Amino acid sequence: MAKRKTTKDAVAKDKVNSLLKNVLPTKKEDKPVDVLEQATEDKGNEWLQDQLDALTKENEQLKLDLEKSLVSYHELKNSPDAPVSEQDIRAGVVSLFKDIEDNFLGRNQNRTRYLRADVKILLDKFLGTFPFLMKK
Repeated sequence: MAKRKTTKDAVAKDKVNSLLKNVLPTKKEDKPVDVLEQATEDKGNEWLQDQLDALTKENEQLKLDLEKSLVSYHELKNSPDAPVSEQDIRAGVVSLFKDIEDNFLGRNQNRTRYLRADVKILLDKFLGTFPFLMKK
């Protein structure tokens, strides 16, 4: 078994050597090559200035795109046709229920229980909480 293993190893070494005989050996460097330093040595400061100009231009374009996106977002958010999230609706319902419950139980400024609801005030609260109801 050991003889078979050494035979395989010898065949593998011969194959590797035959494949690598036309490849020139490379010189290993101990320290890593700094790409930026090498590029500035090869092309001087012009390359660095070109890269800086390109990045500055791209940065300005990204700032303009961000500004446009923010304006579009605020226009959409503040428009009457803005979509209302389920979370906002749920928070509004909870807020209205708490307000009605507090007034019924007397937890208000006057410390008075309100057993009957005034429909106009209640509708105004609904419209204030859910502005999308005024679309009709």
